[in-house]
Amino acid sequence: MKKMKKLFAVLLTLAMVLGMSMTSFAADTKPVESDKAVVTVDGIEEGATITAYQIIDAKYDNNGFVGYVWAAGMANAGTAVSDPESDVTADMITNLAKNPTGLASKSVVSGETELTVGTWMLIVTPPASNPTKVYNPMIVSVYYDTNKTGDSNTATGGRVNAGDYFTVKTTKAYAKSTNVSITKTVKGDDEKAAVGSNVSFTITGTIPSYSSEYTSATYTITDTLVNGLVFDNVQPVVKVGGTVLGTDNYTFTSNTTSFEIAFKSNYILGLADKSAAARAVEVTYEAKVTEDAITRLGENKVTLNYTTKPGENSGSKEDSDFVATFSLDNVLEKVKKDGTALDGAEFTLYKKYENNTLSEEVASYTTGKDGDIEFKGLDGDLTYYLKETKAPKGYSINDTVYEIKFTNVKRENKKVTSYDVEIKNLTTSETVRGTISYGKSSSNVVTTVVNTKISSLPSTGGIGTTIFTIAGCVIMIAAAGLFFASRKKSDNK
Repeated sequence: MKKMKKLFAVLLTLAMVLGMSMTSFAADTKPVESDKAVVTVDGIEEGATITAYQIIDAKYDNNGFVGYVWAAGMANAGTAVSDPESDVTADMITNLAKNPTGLASKSVVSGETELTVGTWMLIVTPPASNPTKVYNPMIVSVYYDTNKTGDSNTATGGRVNAGDYFTVKTTKAYAKSTNVSITKTVKGDDEKAAVGSNVSFTITGTIPSYSSEYTSATYTITDTLVNGLVFDNVQPVVKVGGTVLGTDNYTFTSNTTSFEIAFKSNYILGLADKSAAARAVEVTYEAKVTEDAITRLGENKVTLNYTTKPGENSGSKEDSDFVATFSLDNVLEKVKKDGTALDGAEFTLYKKYENNTLSEEVASYTTGKDGDIEFKGLDGDLTYYLKETKAPKGYSINDTVYEIKFTNVKRENKKVTSYDVEIKNLTTSETVRGTISYGKSSSNVVTTVVNTKISSLPSTGGIGTTIFTIAGCVIMIAAAGLFFASRKKSDNK
């Protein structure tokens, strides 16, 4: 009997210890307002800012968590949420994203961040220094989960006590975004063009995929000719997804130096479920190179303005491309036999030289007192041929044909800074090169074209020549006299 009493005492003590342990465990797992969980936010570029706005909050009383309610700032704040998953609608997020004023907010960072229990709307703003993405609003939830009652978002019966072993869980947020870029390119052969020629430009970009939270959107392309170019009846071809777009989907305005293509909001929003390839934009058009491009690169700049988040049109991005013309300037010089400059010599530039025949004349130039042989506004991709076509009075023409090429083009940020002029004497095959900084003359003459004086005729003032001339005249006069005398005698008979 004593053994049974001792055993009962031991069991009673053990039961009390276990009971205390259960109470302690329950206390540790009781839901409280300070409960948080780590939320993972992926897909955000470095430097972007994220603001979390609370839409649904958790409600507590002395016994713990009792359910979910609409958060402060919502139209029905404090009232119960029957189903957090279905009650948060796209229309609701659309309106809230445009004006989240009044909602409790918190700045968060991409990667992992802590949020209290409830449902949060995340709005991402790209960095001002590089606004290259458009982000759609995200929804993320921090919620209680229990192995006894309720499901991921609701508490059955309106109250769950500490003994139900709650754990705090989260959903993961991934930013659905679109890279925004705008690129201006000039057709390969056209980046080195002649004055007066037309060059082809292409603008490429991608219209962002705007989610249903956006009720309007902007995507406007503005193209501006900075210098060295002019529009000649510009008629751009606009394609989206590889298909030529009708003007009912955008507005077009233009003048001699700029044009604007503004895509209509309903067209932009209609591309939300399309692939990036289907939203790809391509605009092609032509501009004419002017003489201004001889000293300053022909520059064409494109600017894109677009919507970055619901209710705002704050995004802007731009790109430029350049057209260069090339020159013969202070690399060839016309000189006399003694090396001094010779003016009045005419040179002609051609595009073709076949079978010792020059054709397709480009231009002519007559040398001045400095003897410089100068041609400007040339196409850097072409090979030219130069020949003297008229000599100054008293000089003979130099028949040498020179082959002219432009090589070793140097660039910085797409801008041509310098190039070489390669000059080949087609008679001797000798080749020389000179370097020209863009818009300036060469620092040194690399070859000269020599002219010689025409050889002098024999002198007409010598005595011997005079005697022969007089004698010839006398003989001619005597012959004429005899002819007429004999004819008179014949007539008298």
